[in-house]
Amino acid sequence: MVINESLVLRTLNKDVLLLEFTPQDSRALFELIDENRDYLSQLGNMTAFRYPDFSSVLLSITHPNNPKEIRTGIWWDGTLTGSANITF
Repeated sequence: MVINESLVLRTLNKDVLLLEFTPQDSRALFELIDENRDYLSQLGNMTAFRYPDFSSVLLSITHPNNPKEIRTGIWWDGTLTGSANITF
């Protein structure tokens, strides 16, 4: 299945957006991961380990491992605050 358009979900007040990641989001995603490495390393979460540097984040967006997954960012008032993966 090929998705030609990016996923965009908005809340009614438009402060929170769920947007499919693009290469332009790589820096914001890397910084979010990097700032939260200790938290992300708890309870076996592998996020901090999988993305040790900026290039690994960029590569994960441009060449995703799972073609059945849409990787999205949770943006609040213009700031990336988290992510959610949608698998179909």
